[in-house]
Formats: sequence, structure tokens, C-alpha cells
Amino acid sequence: MNELRVLDVQSSEIVELKLASCPKLRTINLSQTDSLEKITFTRTLGELEEFRLENAFITELDLSSCPQLRSIYLRQNKELKTITFPHVLDNLENFSLITSSVTELTLPSCPQLKNLNLSFTRNLEKITFSGPMNNLKKIELFGSATKEIIGTNFCPSLDISNISKDIKLIQTNGS
Repeated sequence: MNELRVLDVQSSEIVELKLASCPKLRTINLSQTDSLEKITFTRTLGELEEFRLENAFITELDLSSCPQLRSIYLRQNKELKTITFPHVLDNLENFSLITSSVTELTLPSCPQLKNLNLSFTRNLEKITFSGPMNNLKKIELFGSATKEIIGTNFCPSLDISNISKDIKLIQTNGS
């Protein structure tokens, strides 16, 4: 698996994915994996740039060993409640979390993040930005239950005109 660059198990019957040493892995596509219940990364995936997970039945997703991600696409994972990130995602440009059971989302510093789509996250009540989001201009919240966004001072380019007046925007002390 040392030379594996793309892992595409789209539409498979896989129940558990456990990845150890895949130093050149750049893309993981787990779309339409209706049977998937568990994902484990036992080593750092230092080259992983794209992670796609759709229609899985996992409740937790730990991406803390994936520091180089550029794109994260999480769609229709209705049982997903918890996502863990690395302390910093310097290269992340696109993050989509569409239809999940996540109630709170805490994003690390993502200075390159441009697109944040949290549509149809009917349980998502709180979003926290814990570091610089210098390029984030817009958050898609259509069909979301979001009540607060914390750390808006980390998002100097964010256009808040499309954010509902019912959502509380909170600045924090760190900037």
C-alpha cells in the first residue's frame, strides 16, 4: 500500500475501513458506501488532499491524522455526530457537511478555506471558528438549524449579509 495514490470504494459493501501506512495516498472516495460503519486511520496520511464520504452509517469521523486536506465532502451521513480535525488545516479550501446529525462544529485554523457548505444540517446549532479563516467569504446554511457562529473575528472576508438575523454572531478574544 506504499504506492497507493487513490482509494475509490464507491458503491461498495465495505463495513469497516482501516488504513495504516499509505504515505502517497491523495484521494479517498467513500461515496455511496451504505454499509460503512467505521473508519480508522492508524498513521498520519500526510499527502491526503481529498476525502469524500457519502451515505455512510458512521457516527464519528476522526480526520486528525489528515493535515494536508484540500477538500472534505461529507454528504448524507445522517448518523454522523462528531468530526475531529487536525489542529490546523492550512490547505483546506472546500468543506461540505450536508445532512448529518452533527450538533456542534468546531473548525481549526483553515486560512485557505473558501467554500463552507453546511446546508440541511438540521441538528447543527453551533459553529466555532478557532483560528484564521482569511479567505472565507460565504457560509451556506440553507436548511440549517444554526443558532450561533463563534469566532467571526477570524473571518475578516466573511459576508454576513446572507446569514439570518436569528443567528447570533460572536467574536472571541483570540484573533
